[in-house]
Amino acid sequence: MDVLKLYGGRMGTSLRCHWALAEAGVQYESVSLNMKEGEHKKEDFLKINPNGQVPAFMDGNFALFESLAINDYIAEKFQPELTGANPQEKALVMQWSVWSGVNLHRFLTQLISYRWTGAKDEKVMAEAKSGLDRFMPVLDKALEGKSFLVGEKLTLADINVAAVLTYNGSNDYDMSPYTNVEVWMNAMFARPAFKAAKEEPKA
Repeated sequence: MDVLKLYGGRMGTSLRCHWALAEAGVQYESVSLNMKEGEHKKEDFLKINPNGQVPAFMDGNFALFESLAINDYIAEKFQPELTGANPQEKALVMQWSVWSGVNLHRFLTQLISYRWTGAKDEKVMAEAKSGLDRFMPVLDKALEGKSFLVGEKLTLADINVAAVLTYNGSNDYDMSPYTNVEVWMNAMFARPAFKAAKEEPKA
């Protein structure tokens, strides 16, 4: 059996891949790279992901990058129900996954950029909050009266969107107006697979 390897830590876009693997109950090797030491720019890793970024995924000799593509592959191979139960659900799973990457991810990373720059730029943060003010109501409305974004079961839509919202761990953006989102997030983050995805394996 081919060995599965996921390169990338337990945060950011890599987190959603750890989460998908945990939900699918798949055994894999978790490989953390020392970014400060430039391990993501070394020749061996660039053969896996020529962009020099994480996450990256190996299934035997098959290499894949981009977290949404990795999660789709994981689901298709190991737990197809995560991709949706029919063509309509599959399309909606893709819709919400891409939507969160294009919209929420963009503004949340802008909002927390001070973690890397070391100083808060109030104008940048205000612009990010304004963007989130536009898109968070869309998500809140979509979750009205529902436990999952698509269908009656957990799908990649829930994993991919909820993982993006972990960027707001320091509560730089006030989520309290979005009660449907908060209830859904609490349920998602209480899942055993999410908790497993957040934990570094013991040596």
